Amino acid sequence: MSRLVLCVAVLGWAGAASAQRVSAVDGNKLLGFCSSKATAACDAYLSGVGDAIAAEGPGKAPACIPAAVTGTQLRDVTVKYLRAHPESRELKAGALTIKAFSAAFPCKS
Repeated sequence: MSRLVLCVAVLGWAGAASAQRVSAVDGNKLLGFCSSKATAACDAYLSGVGDAIAAEGPGKAPACIPAAVTGTQLRDVTVKYLRAHPESRELKAGALTIKAFSAAFPCKS
């Protein structure tokens, strides 16, 4: 139940969604809340992106995240990617998170 409350809080924090249900969170905002001491919102956001990737199914997913990967590891991967690509931080957080996960956890052909 607390995870659900946290996800609702993150969605509320992310701002109003457009007609296409795209979050207003960009890479700069994502880096900010993933680099802060209060990382629960970051972990919930990244977990949601990871769940969406997994829902694509084998052969369609842009990344293959092993089940043993922790929220802390997902956060580390994302923060590292965002810091390495400051020129892209104005892009949507979801797209950048997928790029970070794809780079760190490529699917084996």
